[in-house]
Amino acid sequence: MDERLREQTSLDNRQLGFKKGVRTREAIAALAGLVVSSKARKLPLLAAFVDFSKAFDKVPQGLLLRRLREEGVSECDVLIVHAMYFDVWARVDGTDREIQEGAGVKQGDPLSPLLFLLFINNLYRHIRLSAHREDELGGEESEKDGTVSDERSIESRMCDYPWAGKLRGVGIGKGNKKTAK
Repeated sequence: MDERLREQTSLDNRQLGFKKGVRTREAIAALAGLVVSSKARKLPLLAAFVDFSKAFDKVPQGLLLRRLREEGVSECDVLIVHAMYFDVWARVDGTDREIQEGAGVKQGDPLSPLLFLLFINNLYRHIRLSAHREDELGGEESEKDGTVSDERSIESRMCDYPWAGKLRGVGIGKGNKKTAK
């Protein structure tokens, strides 16, 4: 199923989390290259490493199905994901009492990282496009490399994301902030 979904969709190439063959060192190398290039061209650089807390637990399943359709997943495969996630019951420690699974993508399921990535796949595009609505948000885009610089933070732009209000409980890790000059 993972391969089928990957064949039907195109993950944003700036997203490095949960990608096969991409490790932390590749992300660090990419960032280092951007910093060097930005300094050489005397351009501002804004980089964001977003650490979503409780992300898998809080993905609204109905919105997940909608996002899969928007990303171009076939209706047949959307229905397979639906069968995996809707009206699913579980038993804890072999007891007779059943509990209905509700929100999020399944912890430990090999498909969950990809489903989460597809769910947020348009987040970067939304953040970039919000910089172009000068009447509301301001921002300028570099014609050379497409980078966007403005006064608004990535976090405040994420709050404008269409589903931000529906992602209750999903937080953004703020503990490790580093600034390079």
